[in-house]
Amino acid sequence: MSDHPGPNRGMDDQQADARLLRRQQAIAQLDKNLDDLVRQQAQLQQQIAGCEWQMQLARQGDQEHLARQAWEQRQRLYLYLLNVQQQLEQLKRQRDSLAGAEAPAEAPAEAPGGESEASQAAQPASGWMNRQQRDPKGQQRRLMLILAGLAVIVMLAPLALLLTRHASAPVAQKTASATSTPAPTATATPAPQQPFYTPNGTAPTSRDCQVAVGASCYSPEQIQEAYRLNTLYQQGYDGTGQTIVILGAGNTTTLPTDLHQFDLAWGLPDPHFTILHPFGPPTPYTCPDGQDDLEGENTLDVEWSHAIAPGAAILLVIGSNDSGGSAQDNCGFTGLLDTFTYALNHRLGNIISISYGGSELGGVDESADEKRQDQVFFASAHQLFKQAAAEGITVLAATGDFGATNENGANATSVWNQPNVSWPASDPYVLAVGGTQLTLQDNIGDYGSEAVWNSGGGATGGGLSAVFDEPAYQQTSSNQALFQGKRGIPDVSFPAAINYALYGSFGQGELARLQPKWANWHIIGGTSASAPCWAGLIAIANQMRGGPVGFIQPALYNLAGQGMHDITRGNNSLDGVQGYSAGPGYDLATGWGTPIADQFIPALVQEINRLAPGCGSVQRQCE
Repeated sequence: MSDHPGPNRGMDDQQADARLLRRQQAIAQLDKNLDDLVRQQAQLQQQIAGCEWQMQLARQGDQEHLARQAWEQRQRLYLYLLNVQQQLEQLKRQRDSLAGAEAPAEAPAEAPGGESEASQAAQPASGWMNRQQRDPKGQQRRLMLILAGLAVIVMLAPLALLLTRHASAPVAQKTASATSTPAPTATATPAPQQPFYTPNGTAPTSRDCQVAVGASCYSPEQIQEAYRLNTLYQQGYDGTGQTIVILGAGNTTTLPTDLHQFDLAWGLPDPHFTILHPFGPPTPYTCPDGQDDLEGENTLDVEWSHAIAPGAAILLVIGSNDSGGSAQDNCGFTGLLDTFTYALNHRLGNIISISYGGSELGGVDESADEKRQDQVFFASAHQLFKQAAAEGITVLAATGDFGATNENGANATSVWNQPNVSWPASDPYVLAVGGTQLTLQDNIGDYGSEAVWNSGGGATGGGLSAVFDEPAYQQTSSNQALFQGKRGIPDVSFPAAINYALYGSFGQGELARLQPKWANWHIIGGTSASAPCWAGLIAIANQMRGGPVGFIQPALYNLAGQGMHDITRGNNSLDGVQGYSAGPGYDLATGWGTPIADQFIPALVQEINRLAPGCGSVQRQCE
């Protein structure tokens, strides 16, 4: 003990004051630097948009050399933008760390998602997962590891393995491509006979793909024609002025240039495209199949949402893939809910598309306490989805590719032997998108028929939730015996069979065996393709309405299939688990079916306007 407590306390106080002053000065300097970087970010984004506009003008004037110069400048600016964004995140972490040193040593306030506001604003440099994810018994880490199975992306490369695995599947699974109800008659506005966008002939055709691998590879123009989007494009409705927010994980190294090559091949305009890394760069990973499945998923979501809404801006938000485990465990999306919260809090756009999911039943080895944690997690996420609906944001999710079942845990090699559905598609505030198999009449893209997607060892997810009760909007359906008081999915569908053409230089595609020039073209599918395509449709609906359509389910179920192809053939039985059959009206394999865009979108907008202002005043429609 000191003999002179007074003077010593005074000196301590002076030192503490000096430290506090230095912290305040450092925070003030960081605030100034942050303001400068925010201004730089805005200027770069404007310059990038200017380059994209110059590219479009140059291409309209057949001046490809000028378009190329504008593209190269755009790429340089984009690299600067990424650098500025990384600096912003680093400075924010420093600033929040300093500010936190001044705060009392007490628990931070909880944010709406259950995570503290401080942890949302600044993640430690050594890793980007919150405490709940780092806890090996925490539900968020465990559930998101289930998402790591990439249950909603199917590429043709492993098709032989899938066929072998399901060689003993029931015959009904293999005949699910039977035709369904033909397309309704033409609308008052005839569909164009020629594509609105014109390919330049450098991409493989469906016939080329048939020769190479025995499967069609549909182009954007064929899908646009089949679902009657060309009429809307001619009227100026292509998603202009809208932003599609895509949640993803993993690498994006080749994505900007791959998207440009995709657009060149199909005659599409390059979109205003931005990639954000709010939680830092991806953790190194190795996928079990030897492919970069995460970059493949990012590429699929971006290219095909753009193919449906060529005028919409696209914002890809990369979340954490850090599992805290092996490199193979890192081949997944472990930070989905954090990434969704970031997109919601920063109001990045009115459309959020999610192509990942995992079984509501979780892992087969979960304890009773972990099961209870699952329910807390679902309830917490439900409040975030509800908030998005109240704010006019349409949230979409794929229903999965395991038919009426799902994998039974993280890195599972087997599936549940009972029907179950995929979350987050099962949440009532999420538009659940299932999959069909499309057959075209001709190479132009005229619609032929559709059935439930159930082929190649995969099938569309669909069934009844074990977590959520039947929402009010489904209680308006005539066949109430179908729901049994539970939330049914999907709500809608879009093609999911392995028929989509994708350009990705991250790996060699299946068509290299036919032509080396097509080495970067892949054939891909799954409900991972269906969900971003529907995100494009919502972008067009937002543009037509002049504002967000938001939470569309009340209007969708009121329309009761108006302006949609009613899919009536096929089922989603898979892996010995009895599924659900398609039939007239709503069903648990394809929902209300697939859109006839020039009929459905105007009808949807009209019904939403009739119900306006929606959730805010008609709360019963939102529950």
